[in-house]
Amino acid sequence: MTQAGRELHVALGALQMWGDRHLPGDEGPTIQRRARGTDRPVHVAFVDDRGREIHPDEVAVVPTPTHPRYAGRTV
Repeated sequence: MTQAGRELHVALGALQMWGDRHLPGDEGPTIQRRARGTDRPVHVAFVDDRGREIHPDEVAVVPTPTHPRYAGRTV
């Protein structure tokens, strides 16, 4: 799988988890993601640069100088 494919796999996994939680099928999920080697269930999450999972409520969305609200300003 390419790097782009690996990154898309994460995005699709997050969408599937959302759907399974908020729009569940009558018979449950059609796919489960599990760790190879241990068969433990896995989930998509925000993870900081130290490898710790961060709850979505604790994630700040910070605009950068390339954000449209900065258009035409010097930083």
